[in-house]
Amino acid sequence: MNVMQSLAAILGLGFASGVNLYLGALVTGLAIRFHLVTNLPPELGILAHPAVLVVAGLLFALEFLADKVPVVASIWDAVHTFIRPVGGALLALGAAGHLAPSTQVLAALAGGTLALGTHSAKMGLRLAAHVAPEPATFTAISTAEDVGVTGLLVLAYTHPIPALIILAILIVFAVVLLLRAMQVQVVQRNDWGKEAVRVMTRPELIDTTGMPARTARRIAGATPGSGIETTSPSGRPATARSMSARMRCRL
Repeated sequence: MNVMQSLAAILGLGFASGVNLYLGALVTGLAIRFHLVTNLPPELGILAHPAVLVVAGLLFALEFLADKVPVVASIWDAVHTFIRPVGGALLALGAAGHLAPSTQVLAALAGGTLALGTHSAKMGLRLAAHVAPEPATFTAISTAEDVGVTGLLVLAYTHPIPALIILAILIVFAVVLLLRAMQVQVVQRNDWGKEAVRVMTRPELIDTTGMPARTARRIAGATPGSGIETTSPSGRPATARSMSARMRCRL
C-alpha cells in the first residue's frame, strides 16, 4: 500500500467505526474473504475469518434493528460510546500494520479520535431527529448511515484520493453537527430553567390535567394566601427552589 491508500484506509475505518463499527468490520472482512481487495495489510486478515464474519454479521443485524426504534437506538448508542472508539482505534491500527511502530500509534490515536467524533456527531443527529414524531425519520437516517459506511469503505479501498476528499468534507460536517448539537443542548437547558422558574413562581400555570384530585387541589392552592406559602419564613419572597421543595413536601 502506498501512502494515500494507507491514509484512506486508516481514516476510512476510523470514521466508519464511529457510525457503524460492525458494518465496517463486516464489509472489510467480506472484501478480504472474497479477494475483492488485495492491497490491505495482513493484520486486517483476521476480519475475514468465518467466526469473525458471523459475529460481525449478527451484531450488525442487531444494530440494524435497534437503529429503527428511537428509544432503543438511544440506549444502543449510549452503550457504544465506549465500544466504537476502541474498535476504531484497533481497526486503524490494523490498517497501519505495515508501517513503522510510531506511525501505528498515531494511526490508532487518529482512528479512535475520529470514531469518537463521528459517534458523537451521530448521537447529536439522532437527538435532533427526536423532534420528528414519525419513526420513518429514524429509518431513513439509519439506512443512509449504512449505505454511506459501505460506500465510503469501498471507495477508500479502491479510489483513495476521492475517498480522502469526501472524508475531509464529512469530518467538517461532523464537527459542525457536533457543535450544533452542543448549542441545542445549552439552549434547551436554559429554556427548561426559565420555564421551571416561571411555573414555580406562578403555580396556576401548571397543567393539572390527569393529575390526582388531591394533587391538583394542592397545586391550585399554591398562590399567595393558600396552603403553600410564596414567602419565606423571614417574610421575603420565596425562591423557586424553596417553593419547589415546599410543594414536594405538601404533595
